[in-house]
Amino acid sequence: MAVARSGGGLSAVHVWLIVFVVLWLGSTVGLVIMYTDRQKLMDERDNAVKQKRLLATANEESDPMFLEFKRYASSLQPNQPVVRTMLDEIHALAGRITGDTTHTGRDAVARLDKTLEAIRTARIVPSPEQVSPAEGVVGILARLHRWYADQRTALELAESKLKESTTQLTAAQATIQELESKFDSTAGDIKQQVDSLQVAKNEYEASKQAEIDDFSKRLSAEQEAKGQLRQDMASAAQAYTSQLRQRDDIITEQLRKIGDVQGPPPARAQVDSLSREPIGRVMRALPGDSLVHIDLGELDGVTLGMRFAVYSYDRRVEPEGRGKANIEVVGVGPHTAECRVVTPPPPDDPILDDDFIQNIILARSAARKQRFVVLGAFDVDYDGKPDPTGAARIRAYIERFGGEVAEEVDASVDFVVRGRKVEERVGQEGAAVDHAAEPANREARRADQTYEEAIRRAELLGIPRLSQDVFFNFIGLEPGVTVARRLQQ
Repeated sequence: MAVARSGGGLSAVHVWLIVFVVLWLGSTVGLVIMYTDRQKLMDERDNAVKQKRLLATANEESDPMFLEFKRYASSLQPNQPVVRTMLDEIHALAGRITGDTTHTGRDAVARLDKTLEAIRTARIVPSPEQVSPAEGVVGILARLHRWYADQRTALELAESKLKESTTQLTAAQATIQELESKFDSTAGDIKQQVDSLQVAKNEYEASKQAEIDDFSKRLSAEQEAKGQLRQDMASAAQAYTSQLRQRDDIITEQLRKIGDVQGPPPARAQVDSLSREPIGRVMRALPGDSLVHIDLGELDGVTLGMRFAVYSYDRRVEPEGRGKANIEVVGVGPHTAECRVVTPPPPDDPILDDDFIQNIILARSAARKQRFVVLGAFDVDYDGKPDPTGAARIRAYIERFGGEVAEEVDASVDFVVRGRKVEERVGQEGAAVDHAAEPANREARRADQTYEEAIRRAELLGIPRLSQDVFFNFIGLEPGVTVARRLQQ
């Protein structure tokens, strides 16, 4: 075993201690340096991460364009800046859009939007709404090219049709010229023929003029003979008319004498004659019921809306012919009719079975209509003044329900409906004469004479003469203001 030397020199232990201290110091310094560099690297890494986040987020890093950009950046030269390259690309793209490489991307987009807005506002393209930034520049250019191609094709087709039409027009013009030439030639031939016919016509007229003159003379002679014959016939007709008037006067005088001997029947007798033979009867009626049934139907001439007066079968008719009730037809069968009560009877005299019904317009035989003569002025609206259309409305009502209106009184007339005489326009005593009213007065006097003559003739013939109210009673109308509305229906 070796023993360390003692003396003044360094021993091995000391050497190893010195080496250990040196190594420890070196390691410590190295660790400090390494830690300092590591912290610097971590700070640089954090700054790089911040810069990266400024360039792209996590979502953008997954975008295919970002990945393409990373691949493109990795392919650049070490001394080639990425930003410069990006700016060059943006200016190049702006130049492709606007034609000027100095424009920025925003300038290019603004100019593109302005141009597209001008295109849409002009509304020249087929679908302006399809020219929008959303379509993209490539899509818009493709659409514009397609529209242009369509327009070019349509233009070429139109030019082809125009050329064809021009060719046809040229051919038609040539045909028209040929037809005009033929027409001129034919017109000349026709003119020559017309001239020849005119000459022949003149010759024919000259040859026939003598015959026409002779025929005119004979025609004049025959016309004179016919004129004389007409005069003779007129004289004979006048004489015959005079004889007829004389005979009519004789008949009228004989009727007047007969009337003087017999005397006119009283008004009561007229009412009795009308009520003695009723036109029909009530078949079924329940007291208080608004509907009754009668034994007359369509075959008897009954129509919807016709009215009847109802009389008690065991009582005498009043002098004015007023019934105890009035009924109106609402349903018609062949032999019967259903009626509603329009004027109810008094409580103590209800409508019963077998009661009489009367309407003097309804004929008793289908072979002959009831004939009426309507004379005078009538106050159908009951305002105290004659109604100018009263007589006409009564005539229309008679004809509406099957009656016949005659102009003159003769033996075939069944009833005369008489109104009031036509009044003259008379001024106050001492007043100036109203010459304007004189024509109306003359007309009134003529009407008055006709009225009196007709009444006198009806008396001689024994024809019932009914006043306005009596007539309304016997046809089932209640005299009063409601009559005017009924006559207008």
